[in-house]
Amino acid sequence: MDTIAFWKSWPLVYQRLFWSCVALLALAQAFLWISDFRSPEPVFTKAHFQLLEAQNVPVQTFRIGITQLTVTSENYLIFERVLGGPLHPNGIAPYFFLGLLLSGTVILLTIITTLTRFWFSLGMGLFILLIISLRLESLQVFGLTNKIPSVIVLLIFGLSGYYFKYVRPATHFATRMAAFLVITLATGVGLVLFARANLPLSYLPANALIAGTVFSILFIFTVAHEILATFVYVVTRGTKQTKSLRHFLIISAIYLVNLGLIYADKKHLIEWDFFPFSLFLLLTISGILGLWGFRQREPLYASIIPANPFGVFLYMALAGICFGTVGYFLATANDPAIQILQDAVLYSHLGYGIVFVAYIISNFVSMLASNMQVHKVLYKPTVMPYFTFRFAGLIATFTFFAYSNWKVSVNQVYAGYYNEMGDLYLSRDTLSLAKGYYQRSIFYATRNYHAHYALAEIDALQDGYEKEKQEYQQLVDGRPLDLAYLNLSELYERDNSMLEAALVLDQGLKDFPKNGLLQNALSLAYARLNLKDSALLLANLARNSRVSKAEAETNLIGLIAKFGLRHPADSLMAVLNPDNPGVKTNGLALATLQKEPIYINVDPGSDTLLTVHSATALNNHLLNHLDDVDTALVSHVVSLARRPSNSFAKSFLLSAAAHAYYRDGRTAQAIQLMSEIAFLGQQGKYYNVLGLWALEQGAYTNAIHFFDEANRQNYPASLFNRAVALTEAGDFTNGFLAWDSLQRSPDSVIQAHARKMIEVLSVSTQQALLLNDEEKYEYARHGFTLDDEESFETFISIISDQELRARAIVDRSKKWDEADETGLAMQTLAMTKGLQLRDPSLYEEILHLNLRFLAKQKQWPLLTQQMNTEIHYDGKYRQDRIYFDALLSEQAGKNEDAEKKFTWLAGANPFFEDAVIAAFEFLNPKSADKLKTYSILVNALELNPNSVKLLKAFIVQAGRLGFSDYAKSSVDQLRTLLSSKAFSRFIEENPEIAEVKRD
Repeated sequence: MDTIAFWKSWPLVYQRLFWSCVALLALAQAFLWISDFRSPEPVFTKAHFQLLEAQNVPVQTFRIGITQLTVTSENYLIFERVLGGPLHPNGIAPYFFLGLLLSGTVILLTIITTLTRFWFSLGMGLFILLIISLRLESLQVFGLTNKIPSVIVLLIFGLSGYYFKYVRPATHFATRMAAFLVITLATGVGLVLFARANLPLSYLPANALIAGTVFSILFIFTVAHEILATFVYVVTRGTKQTKSLRHFLIISAIYLVNLGLIYADKKHLIEWDFFPFSLFLLLTISGILGLWGFRQREPLYASIIPANPFGVFLYMALAGICFGTVGYFLATANDPAIQILQDAVLYSHLGYGIVFVAYIISNFVSMLASNMQVHKVLYKPTVMPYFTFRFAGLIATFTFFAYSNWKVSVNQVYAGYYNEMGDLYLSRDTLSLAKGYYQRSIFYATRNYHAHYALAEIDALQDGYEKEKQEYQQLVDGRPLDLAYLNLSELYERDNSMLEAALVLDQGLKDFPKNGLLQNALSLAYARLNLKDSALLLANLARNSRVSKAEAETNLIGLIAKFGLRHPADSLMAVLNPDNPGVKTNGLALATLQKEPIYINVDPGSDTLLTVHSATALNNHLLNHLDDVDTALVSHVVSLARRPSNSFAKSFLLSAAAHAYYRDGRTAQAIQLMSEIAFLGQQGKYYNVLGLWALEQGAYTNAIHFFDEANRQNYPASLFNRAVALTEAGDFTNGFLAWDSLQRSPDSVIQAHARKMIEVLSVSTQQALLLNDEEKYEYARHGFTLDDEESFETFISIISDQELRARAIVDRSKKWDEADETGLAMQTLAMTKGLQLRDPSLYEEILHLNLRFLAKQKQWPLLTQQMNTEIHYDGKYRQDRIYFDALLSEQAGKNEDAEKKFTWLAGANPFFEDAVIAAFEFLNPKSADKLKTYSILVNALELNPNSVKLLKAFIVQAGRLGFSDYAKSSVDQLRTLLSSKAFSRFIEENPEIAEVKRD
């Protein structure tokens, strides 16, 4: 233990200096391994992208005659991928390296002043070369661009060294070191203060790169044999060792064979990836072991420097500089510089290792065979001198360099320097200078991913698309980088060259097997090529990689939804990570496609800034829960969508909220939201939805207007819907023309339907008798006026399909109701009794129509009785229940409850005229502000201007309030909507508007 803790016998001041050096060494080691763990980050960053793919999903279907119409909305799938982000020069690592280099240099310079005259002179000569290599003229001190600043610095340090060596040689080592430290700091401050260059210290790390490399290689060569020397110590240190020679030869052979396999792999002679660690692990282990090995070799250099403590300080200073240099190269992802040091580690450990085994066998084979403690005399050879081992090891090491073309290794040092200079100017946005340095770097080292990547980025900024592609192509053809494959494939995708993009990624997986980022990107490329199985397989494989797990899980469930596969969404989300926001979004989308609600918390709470994930999750959640609308959440979504910070999601979030409001019976709010985004976004799909809603509500004139707008926005589906609206509005001339144009549609289903409608609209009643039941039903809807009741009844009696006959009756009953003829509507609806119905939704519709008629006629007991039968109030019938409950509460004297419900009904659905008018009639007498209740009718008419019921109520109230002009214009409009008989009856029933009529 005393041998291991050798410093304990030193004076206290040297022990403190030793621990300071240990701290410096530990700092350098931490710098190295943190950089190695993160490399190539933070220089080469990963940019995460979300690709949104909209899927039109049906959210509502309804029938208009024989036409089945579907309202769709956009379900959003998120596909995630990673690309190489911009190159970010590491702004901290260079200064960290500079600090370690200068700290080590201060220690070395202090030690130099303790050496003999010859070694002092040699050391100061090397120090001069170090200062010259720093190129202080680049700092432009006092505006000088010559060697004068370097000469001044040399004079300062040279005279200081001379002073301690010859004038005050008795000065304590610690004092000398403190003095040199102060001088170094003062010199640095002076250089910074008087330099004219911008950020002057930023030049020094790059300029010191060559010096750091030389120091590092010197240290690497020094410790290259230390692992094998430790093997000797391990197998011979005991007093009862047996078979020491055999053990040493076996363990040394295993070690050297593995090094040889690593070398063969690097030279592409074989594929060997068994050694999973960085080569710098060998350097770290050798460097730490060498601290004791260096002391053991003291007899070899005792005449130059004593091991305790100055030799140890010298060793630790070199180790700190070496580890700091390696950490610097790793932290800046400077691959040519990293490569030269990796080669130095591997070649020296091989070269010195092989010769060291020969050194051991030559000198100590008999002692090993006799199981003697060879480690005690390891550096006291008898046959092969230690110098011979060192010289032969150097020759063997350079043999490996020569075989690999030593000029390449030298050029890598220059390439590393130019990379650092390029980073320096890139960080200052001086692109022309940065580009020049990177090009120079490539001149010295063609296989240089740092420079190629940086040039690709610069070309991208300067609109050099083809040059950018060339740089990435050269990068993947040379020393590959996974980010380069990702970016090159993305460039091909921009050209819509998906096959080439997939081939690039496939090649990348050959160079980087099991790379999750490449697997994930290739799965998306295969998806775009519609290679379903391959896409799903690769997405599943990418889940096994830590770096791509989250994106791969998102994409896997997204691809299942994209391809419409039958995998239950809730089960998939249980297998994947349900907390992954991408999985959550795509899981909701898949569940909506499968028409299965799933319950996930998507409310962002108090966070008002939405992400792509949270916005699309909200959209998909609203569509997934249209049958179970959370009105509080919908209101929150609307509020979030209106914030300027969430403008990217405004359209689709308001659209989803509009669909939720519509399904919840809040038709007015739905129309207002959808109209807003349709107007602002000028997108035909939103106008088309508005048209379909108007069709379902029976507002055919409104529907025609919306479909015309959609058509102007080049939304093809609106043409078919417009033909339906024209037909329903009774504009058979334009309707016929619209259907005729649809006969030339590329969609065969639309063609067939158009031909059927043309036939229905063009035949006489006698010819209609020859139509099939479905066509007869459609003719019954359009071929007879309301006054032609007898002909209608005769005609529908020949429709053999009782359900179609019932539909014709229901449609006619609705027309009577729209004309405010409740009695006739009820009589017509009664004709459905006894008919056999297969469709439960039709039966449900008849029941609700009957309830509305009972309410209109104020048959409260019968209404209450019928409401208690098995009848559903979900979906679009929710507002019916509120309406009936409000009326019955009013009759029961529960005015507070009735007022709450009528207030809701007043603004909910302007097309549910009975509910709006009932709300008005309840609220108006109780309101002191008659204009406020009057606005109920005004607002409803604004969205439903052709409603007979609303016009009648409005005319009466406008007349009462003295708004004769408004009343008169509405009377004129009402006259066009009613038969003369019905109009006269209305006037007679409302004598208070007689004055309005006379005007």
